[in-house]
Amino acid sequence: MKKIVLMTVIAAAISGSAFAGKGEENINKFTVEQFQEDFPQALNTNWIRESNFSKVSFLQGGVSLTAYYGYDSNLMGVMEEETASSLPEKGLRKLEEHYPDYTIKEVVEYKDNEANSNDALYFYEPLHEADSYFAEISNDKHTIIVQILPDGELSFFKKLN
Repeated sequence: MKKIVLMTVIAAAISGSAFAGKGEENINKFTVEQFQEDFPQALNTNWIRESNFSKVSFLQGGVSLTAYYGYDSNLMGVMEEETASSLPEKGLRKLEEHYPDYTIKEVVEYKDNEANSNDALYFYEPLHEADSYFAEISNDKHTIIVQILPDGELSFFKKLN
């Protein structure tokens, strides 16, 4: 009987750890529970704890996402990997006009949780706009990130090198 109880405890521990995400042990349990409620189909979670927020990268429906949670365990926003073709047409035209010798390397779309007034950080810069795209572009000398709003407005966001 003791062997059966011991085997049951071991099996429960192993199966429970299969659902735990990488880095999850350093995250507030209420944040993890909120994430599981917000994204019940999430796979391959990878948690990182920053000073003022937690972020979790994961797959959902075959799409790579990153969700940001504040110190209060509430969702601040979500980033999704995109392509240049997803950029607003006006923004893409402005990008080509203002940065003609740059090539688009990466595009992400940020969707803010407007019910939460806390700002997520992207490359250690606060995201003040509700929703926007970020394009990492480069030429022979520099790599920069530009922000493109849904209405196509373009602004410099950060220089990477």
